[in-house]
Amino acid sequence: MELRKNTKFGNIIDFVNKMFEDETVRRVIFRGVGDAAEKCISCVEVFKRKRQEELYQWNALSTAKRVTYWDPVVPGMNRLKVTIDTPVIFIMLSRDPYPVELQCMSMQRSSDTGMKMHAKSAETRSSRRGGRRKERGSNKWSRPLRRQRIKKQVKGRRLLRSWRSCHENVFYYIDIQEL
Repeated sequence: MELRKNTKFGNIIDFVNKMFEDETVRRVIFRGVGDAAEKCISCVEVFKRKRQEELYQWNALSTAKRVTYWDPVVPGMNRLKVTIDTPVIFIMLSRDPYPVELQCMSMQRSSDTGMKMHAKSAETRSSRRGGRRKERGSNKWSRPLRRQRIKKQVKGRRLLRSWRSCHENVFYYIDIQEL
């Protein structure tokens, strides 16, 4: 299954689902080249989430060389050879576990985390976000609330005004002395 940058998710998912309905089909290989590598990963993750059975995944990253020749515009110049390395990803999904001699770090099962990848919690995303924020307490990296930002800005403006009023004569005095 070769994916391109503009391949529609729905078409790929439907096609692979139809393939996996046949029990004789044991594996499918997704391939993404260049910009399609990201789409390939996303497509596989969506497919695994929708699939009810346990799947085994094997990943391989590589590069492909693309050679292009540019003919000179100005007569008398040499032909230019351009070699470009583009990323390639291969993701194989299988119903069967891999043989021991082929197992490596780039393998995973849909049940490695203890739960199926398609399982979703009952809570909504917004309730999780708000609920977790209250449970976590303060986080020095989180964005401050609007009222906290405004309070800090007002305090800064007051401090700046008082500093300016105290030091206004000093700057004036320094300016006169330099003249």
